Amino acid sequence: MSSVDPLNRIREGIARHWGLSIDRGLPLSGSEESDSFRCDGFIVRISPAWRTDAELEWAYRVAAGAATTVPEAASPLPTATA
Repeated sequence: MSSVDPLNRIREGIARHWGLSIDRGLPLSGSEESDSFRCDGFIVRISPAWRTDAELEWAYRVAAGAATTVPEAASPLPTATA
């Protein structure tokens, strides 16, 4: 088992890619191929390493489209590098 706190790695990544500071994180359950955390007012989804950029971009477009009409759907926040 790793001694590295996964929430610390998530906080570092969020700060680096989005410039946001996250205080708290709570693991969420129910995902079959990714890890998800509620971090303050955000949901952070960590996809498996084998997921391609093209697949992620497609999934983000679907989620963004759903968020325009489904209140429970969250629209992804793009990074500065897309």
